[in-house]
Amino acid sequence: MKAPANRPKFLRHYASPVELRVEQIGPNLWCCSVYRGTLAIESPAGTTRSHLWDAPVTTLTEESAKQTVMAAVQDLRPSEPPEKWRDLSDVPEESWQSVLAERKFSGYPPREGMERWTGF
Repeated sequence: MKAPANRPKFLRHYASPVELRVEQIGPNLWCCSVYRGTLAIESPAGTTRSHLWDAPVTTLTEESAKQTVMAAVQDLRPSEPPEKWRDLSDVPEESWQSVLAERKFSGYPPREGMERWTGF
């Protein structure tokens, strides 16, 4: 089954450079993930940057995905109030996926018995 053109996707910046991402990946399946920025790794060949992600989690509703991802960062104390959730459903899928690929997103976790849209 193909995902709708304007698949629900949400982003919230939380304590720079932390990003909270929530997206619908099936008719009744949501994925949430925390991007924590990059880590510089020194080696004899030079410095490389590694992207830091918490393990993505699947939930059954948008609300539970947002609560789950917020719980993952409750230990952070942002210096400024975090942004509100931004609805990015109108962002083209290619743009959303290119950011995930650029940041080496590990992929969507399995959830047995739940229908997924093609590509997730």
